[in-house]
Amino acid sequence: GSLKEKTVENLPKYVVKDPKLPLLLSRMNEVGKVFLVTNSDYKYTHKIMTYLFDFQHGPKVCYHCVSPTLFSLPMRP
Repeated sequence: GSLKEKTVENLPKYVVKDPKLPLLLSRMNEVGKVFLVTNSDYKYTHKIMTYLFDFQHGPKVCYHCVSPTLFSLPMRP
């Protein structure tokens, strides 16, 4: 399979989570200072972002709630 498929199959092995990330991005969004730049497709990015924002403890923040327009400008090569 592709590198992205292997990554998504084992996110804890390849993606480092920081419990402060949702709060940081939420605060940055409040002052209009957050955006996401990626050349990855929506499906892959959604899985990564959902994983990064999924914490058992602490406030529940979804990445779409931080910035609902995160994917509002799809770029195609």
